[in-house]
Amino acid sequence: MAPLYAFWLAAGVLGVAATLLVLAPAVRSGGARWPLALAALLLPLAAVLSYARLGVPGAIVRDEAAPHRLVEADMAAMVQRLGARLQAQPDDLPGWVMLGRSLEVLERWDEAAAAWRQALRLAPDDADVLADAADAVASAQQGSLDGEPAALVARALRADERHPKALALAATAAQRGGRRDEAAALWERLLAQMPPDAEAAQRVRQSLEGLRAQPR
Repeated sequence: MAPLYAFWLAAGVLGVAATLLVLAPAVRSGGARWPLALAALLLPLAAVLSYARLGVPGAIVRDEAAPHRLVEADMAAMVQRLGARLQAQPDDLPGWVMLGRSLEVLERWDEAAAAWRQALRLAPDDADVLADAADAVASAQQGSLDGEPAALVARALRADERHPKALALAATAAQRGGRRDEAAALWERLLAQMPPDAEAAQRVRQSLEGLRAQPR
């Protein structure tokens, strides 16, 4: 694998891992951790790959023997460079997406939320961007989906009523708010998109059974 492609593969994996960490606070109730993890795995890596055209990452490769190794200092340097580039090219949607995900890796949640808001400025009706922005803003709010995140999730579902991550976030918010019927309906909508014999589908069914078994 050429060093440049190895670098972007590593960045993509880090982006997914970061999203899983971001989603963790939102799924502590009701035993429903995995649907959001599943949704995170559905995040497109295209935005990561598209950043290759914005700059040359060779400067942040630590050594030729391990071009895929990306440490926090390297990521911080990349983020700084990308942020400067976006000041000059503020209408570059893939750049803002990459910046948001990179800041999530660094756990700089407020800055990540700001980057996603810039992405929303350019793609206000894109369900993927809306769901990712909701996720980032919730993380900046210590995991709370109240307020802006909930509004963004609602917009994402208006744009795409089947969007997996938006459904999972909406179901989590409803479950946290004690709206069990609403939560169950949302999990069922997510379940309907899964192969019935998949392990993930079985876990959704278990979560639904647990939700329905709770006393009213």
